[in-house]
This record gives sequence, structure tokens and C-alpha cells, in this order.
Amino acid sequence: MATNDELRLTVMAQAQGAMTLNLAFIGVTNGLFTALAKTGPADLEALAAAAGMDPGYVRRWAEAAFAFGMLEEDGGRFSLSALGDAFRPDVPGTLMPFAVQAALSAHVAERAAGLMRTGERPGEQVLAGRPTDEPGSAMPREDTQQAARRSLGVSLQALTPEIRQQLRVGADVQGLVIAGLNPNSDAAAKGLRRGDIIRRINNREVTSPEQAAAVVEEARKAGRTAVLLLVQRGQTPATFIGVELLPAGGAARGG
Repeated sequence: MATNDELRLTVMAQAQGAMTLNLAFIGVTNGLFTALAKTGPADLEALAAAAGMDPGYVRRWAEAAFAFGMLEEDGGRFSLSALGDAFRPDVPGTLMPFAVQAALSAHVAERAAGLMRTGERPGEQVLAGRPTDEPGSAMPREDTQQAARRSLGVSLQALTPEIRQQLRVGADVQGLVIAGLNPNSDAAAKGLRRGDIIRRINNREVTSPEQAAAVVEEARKAGRTAVLLLVQRGQTPATFIGVELLPAGGAARGG
């Protein structure tokens, strides 16, 4: 049987891993890894400007990311370490899904702890949902119908009972189905296709094209050039895919 000291060392190592993934999640969702890969070695002001983030928060994140081995520092200029580079959404075999799953797991654990006291059983959608993060939908309806295609290169449709039956997915699966795809978009390059279900965009549940348009527009206004999609194909487990936004106006990549 393990001693208390041995158990403490084990748990400390696991806690350090969890903190690493939490920091990586911030770097992924706020585009910090991607920004630093594009700028090369940069001071924190330049990194904050490239990512469109608050310099004070970027400084705190970078100092912690450096301590956990995701960044390297030389003369006040930061660059990605091998570990940090591996969390970039666009690298083969990216570690990004581990960071996102860690953040989701922490949120679900917090919700489950409270529900256990009341006995409430809201189901997967409510358990995993983050009501404080729900985006508004201030865009006019006629604009939202083509917003996803202009920004992501995909046309989105609500999951109707008929579509669920065709795709053989249950009512517990929430999201939007890809009805059309721009073949020159990054979404197509990443392997997305008609019939795939987008369950989340930037870690937010989307069940209408209006919601999807609002999340993407929010990312664009924040200066981000890519979004993180949780995509499910048929009955296979959902996976995270980083997709670059099309330039304003919807021009296809590569001309």
C-alpha cells in the first residue's frame, strides 16, 4: 500500500498536469499560441496586440505558461517551446483537445457537485451548458442566414427530427448540421463535410444559425482569425477541430 507521502507526490503531479492544461486552454481559446507562432519571438505587448487581448492578463498568462514549460524567454521576448507549439490547433496531432476536455471536465464536475445535493437531473445538455457564456443574437435574421458561410465556409441547418433520423443521432445530441461547404475553405481542408454536426463553437453550445453567427462574429471582433469547433460525425465521438475564418467578405482561401 502506498504511503501518504507517495500519494501526495502522485496527486501533486496530477495537479500540475491539470494546471498545465488549464493554462493551455487559455492559450488555445484566446489565440495566444497561434499569435506567437505567427509573430515569432515577441515581447508581451506585441503578443497582446497580435492576439487582441488585454496586456495585463497576457503578462500573467505568459509568466505562468513559461513556468509550466509552454513558453521560452530570452531578454524579455517570449517564444513557443515544443510543448506550447504542440497545443496549436493547426499542427498535426495537436494536444489542443486535451486542454479543452480538461476545462469542460472541471465545469461539469462543478455542476455535478451542486446537482448531487438537490437530486436534480437536467440531462447532458443542461449539465454541460454554460448559461453565463450564452451569446446574444443581435444580428438581423437575414444576415445570419449567410453569416456562417461567409465566415466559416459552411452552411448550417438546425437538427430537425427528420435530419436526426437520417443521421441516426438521438435527441441528446445538440448542434447544427453542415448542409453545404465551400470547397476552398479551411473547413473543407480540415476534412469537414456535409452531414457533420457542429456541437460547439469556441466551447459554446450552438443550436441555431443565429447563435453560430453571433459566436463567430464575437471571435472576429476580438481579433481572432480562427475558431474551435466540436464536430461529431454520425455516432462517432465528437472531436475538436480548429478552423480559420475566411477574410471579411467571405473570400475563399488560396484565391
